Amino acid sequence: KPIFGPPCPPAPLPPRAAATPALAALRPPTSVQLIQDTFAETIGAMAIITDMDGRPVTRLSNPCGLFAALADVPDLMEMCVAHWQRMAGTIDLEPRFTEGSLGLLCARGFIRAGVELKGMVFVGGFAPDTWPPSPSRLAEMAAELRLPAARLAPHVAEVYRLPPADRKRTLNLIQRVANIISHLISERAELPAAQPEEEPL
Repeated sequence: KPIFGPPCPPAPLPPRAAATPALAALRPPTSVQLIQDTFAETIGAMAIITDMDGRPVTRLSNPCGLFAALADVPDLMEMCVAHWQRMAGTIDLEPRFTEGSLGLLCARGFIRAGVELKGMVFVGGFAPDTWPPSPSRLAEMAAELRLPAARLAPHVAEVYRLPPADRKRTLNLIQRVANIISHLISERAELPAAQPEEEPL
Protein backbone atom coordinates (compact mmCIF):
# COMPACT_ATOMS: atom_id res chain seq x y z
CA LYS A 1 0.00 0.00 0.00
CA PRO A 2 1.59 3.31 -1.00
CA ILE A 3 1.95 6.02 1.61
CA PHE A 4 -0.63 8.22 -0.04
CA GLY A 5 -3.24 5.54 -0.72
CA PRO A 6 -4.96 5.19 -4.12
CA PRO A 7 -4.82 8.22 -6.42
CA CYS A 8 -7.76 10.58 -6.11
CA PRO A 9 -9.88 10.63 -9.31
CA PRO A 10 -9.81 13.94 -11.18
CA ALA A 11 -12.92 16.08 -11.08
CA PRO A 12 -13.95 19.26 -12.89
CA LEU A 13 -13.25 22.44 -10.96
CA PRO A 14 -14.29 26.06 -11.43
CA PRO A 15 -12.29 27.70 -14.24
CA ARG A 16 -8.93 29.31 -13.61
CA ALA A 17 -8.37 32.05 -16.18
CA ALA A 18 -4.83 32.12 -17.52
CA ALA A 19 -4.83 35.91 -17.65
CA THR A 20 -5.13 36.40 -13.89
CA PRO A 21 -2.05 36.59 -11.65
CA ALA A 22 -0.81 33.47 -9.85
CA LEU A 23 -1.36 33.01 -6.13
CA ALA A 24 2.25 33.90 -5.33
CA ALA A 25 1.72 37.32 -6.92
CA LEU A 26 -1.68 37.94 -5.32
CA ARG A 27 -1.08 37.14 -1.68
CA PRO A 28 0.45 39.52 0.91
CA PRO A 29 3.49 37.37 1.84
CA THR A 30 4.19 38.43 5.44
CA SER A 31 0.54 38.53 6.49
CA VAL A 32 -0.27 35.12 5.02
CA GLN A 33 2.79 33.45 6.57
CA LEU A 34 1.94 34.92 10.00
CA ILE A 35 -1.66 33.71 9.73
CA GLN A 36 -0.49 30.24 8.74
CA ASP A 37 2.16 30.06 11.48
CA THR A 38 -0.27 31.18 14.18
CA PHE A 39 -3.02 28.82 13.06
CA ALA A 40 -0.69 25.80 12.94
CA GLU A 41 0.79 26.48 16.35
CA THR A 42 -2.63 27.15 17.91
CA ILE A 43 -4.29 23.92 16.80
CA GLY A 44 -1.12 21.81 17.02
CA ALA A 45 -0.60 20.81 13.39
CA MET A 46 1.57 21.28 10.33
CA ALA A 47 0.42 23.77 7.70
CA ILE A 48 1.46 24.98 4.27
CA ILE A 49 -0.16 26.87 1.39
CA THR A 50 0.24 25.80 -2.24
CA ASP A 51 -1.02 26.98 -5.59
CA MET A 52 -3.43 24.79 -7.57
CA ASP A 53 -0.48 22.88 -9.04
CA GLY A 54 0.65 21.80 -5.59
CA ARG A 55 3.66 24.13 -5.53
CA PRO A 56 4.31 25.65 -2.07
CA VAL A 57 3.99 29.42 -1.80
CA THR A 58 4.68 29.59 1.94
CA ARG A 59 7.16 27.95 4.28
CA LEU A 60 6.01 24.86 6.18
CA SER A 61 4.71 25.82 9.62
CA ASN A 62 5.09 23.77 12.80
CA PRO A 63 6.32 20.44 11.35
CA CYS A 64 5.82 17.41 13.56
CA GLY A 65 8.93 15.63 14.83
CA LEU A 66 8.61 12.77 12.35
CA PHE A 67 8.46 15.12 9.37
CA ALA A 68 11.22 17.35 10.74
CA ALA A 69 13.51 14.33 11.19
CA LEU A 70 13.12 13.56 7.47
CA ALA A 71 13.19 17.12 6.16
CA ASP A 72 16.47 16.48 4.33
CA VAL A 73 15.01 13.54 2.34
CA PRO A 74 14.23 14.78 -1.22
CA ASP A 75 11.72 11.99 -1.90
CA LEU A 76 9.51 13.15 0.97
CA MET A 77 8.82 16.60 -0.48
CA GLU A 78 8.29 15.09 -3.93
CA MET A 79 5.68 12.76 -2.44
CA CYS A 80 4.02 15.66 -0.66
CA VAL A 81 3.78 17.73 -3.84
CA ALA A 82 2.35 14.75 -5.73
CA HIS A 83 -0.28 14.31 -3.01
CA TRP A 84 -1.14 18.02 -3.03
CA GLN A 85 -1.58 17.89 -6.79
CA ARG A 86 -4.01 14.99 -6.45
CA MET A 87 -5.91 16.82 -3.75
CA ALA A 88 -6.44 19.74 -6.15
CA GLY A 89 -8.50 17.40 -8.31
CA THR A 90 -10.69 15.81 -5.64
CA ILE A 91 -14.42 16.21 -6.05
CA ASP A 92 -15.00 17.49 -2.49
CA LEU A 93 -14.89 21.28 -2.31
CA GLU A 94 -15.10 21.16 1.51
CA PRO A 95 -12.16 19.96 3.64
CA ARG A 96 -12.01 16.34 4.72
CA PHE A 97 -9.25 14.21 6.22
CA THR A 98 -7.35 11.83 3.96
CA GLU A 99 -4.15 9.84 4.33
CA GLY A 100 -1.22 11.97 3.26
CA SER A 101 2.56 11.90 3.53
CA LEU A 102 4.03 9.36 5.95
CA GLY A 103 0.58 7.86 6.41
CA LEU A 104 -0.60 10.84 8.48
CA LEU A 105 -3.97 12.55 8.14
CA CYS A 106 -4.24 15.87 6.33
CA ALA A 107 -6.97 18.09 4.92
CA ARG A 108 -7.12 21.05 2.57
CA GLY A 109 -9.25 24.15 2.18
CA PHE A 110 -9.53 25.97 -1.14
CA ILE A 111 -8.42 29.59 -1.53
CA ARG A 112 -10.51 31.58 -4.00
CA ALA A 113 -10.09 34.80 -5.91
CA GLY A 114 -13.57 35.71 -7.07
CA VAL A 115 -15.02 32.56 -8.64
CA GLU A 116 -11.61 31.04 -9.35
CA LEU A 117 -9.75 28.49 -7.23
CA LYS A 118 -6.29 29.95 -6.64
CA GLY A 119 -4.65 27.76 -4.02
CA MET A 120 -4.97 25.41 -1.08
CA VAL A 121 -4.34 25.52 2.66
CA PHE A 122 -3.04 22.12 3.80
CA VAL A 123 -3.11 21.13 7.47
CA GLY A 124 -1.83 17.78 8.65
CA GLY A 125 0.62 15.69 10.62
CA PHE A 126 -2.21 13.99 12.56
CA ALA A 127 -1.93 10.35 13.59
CA PRO A 128 -4.69 8.14 12.15
CA ASP A 129 -6.65 5.81 14.40
CA THR A 130 -4.30 2.90 13.59
CA TRP A 131 -1.10 4.71 14.62
CA PRO A 132 1.69 3.73 15.27
CA PRO A 133 2.23 1.70 12.12
CA SER A 134 3.08 -1.99 12.36
CA PRO A 135 6.71 -3.01 11.75
CA SER A 136 5.79 -4.24 8.26
CA ARG A 137 3.98 -1.00 7.42
CA LEU A 138 6.90 1.02 8.75
CA ALA A 139 9.25 -0.96 6.52
CA GLU A 140 7.00 -0.19 3.51
CA MET A 141 7.00 3.52 4.32
CA ALA A 142 10.78 3.55 4.69
CA ALA A 143 11.21 1.68 1.40
CA GLU A 144 9.13 4.27 -0.46
CA LEU A 145 11.49 6.93 0.86
CA ARG A 146 14.51 4.72 0.09
CA LEU A 147 15.52 4.79 3.75
CA PRO A 148 16.19 2.14 6.40
CA ALA A 149 13.26 1.64 8.77
CA ALA A 150 15.62 2.56 11.63
CA ARG A 151 15.59 6.14 10.33
CA LEU A 152 11.82 6.44 10.92
CA ALA A 153 11.30 4.23 13.97
CA PRO A 154 12.66 6.60 16.67
CA HIS A 155 10.26 9.35 15.55
CA VAL A 156 6.93 7.59 14.94
CA ALA A 157 5.52 8.90 18.23
CA GLU A 158 6.43 12.48 17.28
CA VAL A 159 3.19 13.28 15.48
CA TYR A 160 0.11 15.33 16.30
CA ARG A 161 -2.97 13.84 17.92
CA LEU A 162 -6.49 14.96 17.03
CA PRO A 163 -9.33 13.34 18.97
CA PRO A 164 -12.21 12.23 16.71
CA ALA A 165 -14.53 14.61 18.56
CA ASP A 166 -12.41 17.57 17.44
CA ARG A 167 -12.08 16.66 13.76
CA LYS A 168 -15.21 18.38 12.46
CA ARG A 169 -14.31 21.60 14.26
CA THR A 170 -10.77 21.45 12.87
CA LEU A 171 -12.06 20.98 9.32
CA ASN A 172 -14.28 24.03 9.74
CA LEU A 173 -11.30 26.06 10.98
CA ILE A 174 -9.18 25.02 8.00
CA GLN A 175 -11.76 26.39 5.57
CA ARG A 176 -12.19 29.55 7.65
CA VAL A 177 -8.46 30.24 7.39
CA ALA A 178 -8.62 29.62 3.64
CA ASN A 179 -11.53 32.09 3.49
CA ILE A 180 -9.53 34.72 5.37
CA ILE A 181 -6.71 34.42 2.86
CA SER A 182 -9.25 34.62 0.04
CA HIS A 183 -10.52 37.91 1.51
CA LEU A 184 -6.97 39.25 1.75
CA ILE A 185 -6.41 38.42 -1.91
CA SER A 186 -9.67 40.10 -2.92
CA GLU A 187 -8.87 43.24 -0.93
CA ARG A 188 -5.37 43.37 -2.38
CA ALA A 189 -6.76 43.09 -5.92
CA GLU A 190 -9.05 46.07 -5.27
CA LEU A 191 -6.23 48.34 -4.11
CA PRO A 192 -4.55 50.70 -6.57
CA ALA A 193 -1.18 49.53 -7.81
CA ALA A 194 0.89 49.28 -4.65
CA GLN A 195 4.47 48.46 -3.90
CA PRO A 196 5.08 44.79 -3.06
CA GLU A 197 5.02 44.07 0.65
CA GLU A 198 8.32 42.23 0.43
CA GLU A 199 10.15 39.69 -1.67
CA PRO A 200 8.15 36.46 -2.16
CA LEU A 201 8.69 33.85 0.53
